[in-house]
Amino acid sequence: MGKFEQQPALPARFLDFYRQLLGENAEDEIHALLKGAGEKVVRTVFSLSDFSELERIVGEFQMTLPGSGEGQSRVIFEDAMAVSNELVSCLSRSTAFEQGKFYIQSFASYFVIRMLPIAGAEYVLDLCASPGGKALHCYDRMERKRPVIVNEPAGARRMRLTSVLRTYDARELPVLGIDGGLICQFLANEIPLIVLDAPCSGEAHILTQPQRRREWTPKQTMMLARRQLGLLSAAVHALKPGGLILYSTCALSPYENELLVGELLERTEGAVEPVRWPGEGEAELEKLGVNFRPLEQVKGQAIDPRIVECGWRFRPVDFGEPFFGILLTKKKSTMPKKPIEPYPVVYEKSRSKDRWRSIRVGPGRREFLAPVHWPELPGLPYLHLGR
Repeated sequence: MGKFEQQPALPARFLDFYRQLLGENAEDEIHALLKGAGEKVVRTVFSLSDFSELERIVGEFQMTLPGSGEGQSRVIFEDAMAVSNELVSCLSRSTAFEQGKFYIQSFASYFVIRMLPIAGAEYVLDLCASPGGKALHCYDRMERKRPVIVNEPAGARRMRLTSVLRTYDARELPVLGIDGGLICQFLANEIPLIVLDAPCSGEAHILTQPQRRREWTPKQTMMLARRQLGLLSAAVHALKPGGLILYSTCALSPYENELLVGELLERTEGAVEPVRWPGEGEAELEKLGVNFRPLEQVKGQAIDPRIVECGWRFRPVDFGEPFFGILLTKKKSTMPKKPIEPYPVVYEKSRSKDRWRSIRVGPGRREFLAPVHWPELPGLPYLHLGR
């Protein structure tokens, strides 16, 4: 009898489904999700804090915990610390957190942006940006000299996103409110770098919410995979040849990860291919002693070896929650089926040394302000640009 057979709160169909997909490791993965173990990462925010301040704040809170906080935090990189869930609870109520001096996120979310090859991109598009952690991290990595275009179609989530941007002094970032699957109807073969952290099953949330556990069916992950494939296909059309897409989810289900990317590669017929992450990233993961390789087969179906070689799958047994990330590059131009009617972008010529310059975008030629040092932005229907 498996270790979960006596837990009626977990539907048998959930266990059976993931046993078929993940094999003998399924119960260990689900058990790790149920425990909710693992660490979070607290990172400094560019120009608002530094590591010495973060270290001091974390140290002060550690001293308030049982055992004087021994083992509660550890330095992982020059701008970030790994902290326990108990310490995260304290930090999230601190004045420094409210002032936007540091950002708390999962290890995997932090790590993939840290290792993202971002240096050559004039700007970044975050296609499903809420709550904003990856967009902010990209912006900080570019020392806030180049923009991140943030998109969120859902009004409530977009309000949360813009609130986060204000808190972290990034209110000037361009904001869109379009369905990400329509991005290629505005432009094609133009965006140098796209981050697509797709809406996904998020099994960690399903298992912690009784109502969602009761209502869960295998059909949910299949429907989400169709939505994710639409988003990723649109992102491919919008991507500049030679550009990169970071595709990621926080899902266990391979239908939303390895199998989905495999289907995309078949559909695009050589226009897109996976690329290896920077070697230092894999070296860091190997030092942690974790298995970060994607699944090699699912239900007897072999996964494309390029995905196995290039992707990263973070497992709940190591990090407390699942995560999948892969880099894709575009080899040649593509066009969506529906003709594109590009939005014009016109920068008003000015010799002004002011921090802001005026731009007009869209058919209505709406006027916005953009930081004077930013590159020319693509023609998109912005909701917000400038402070």
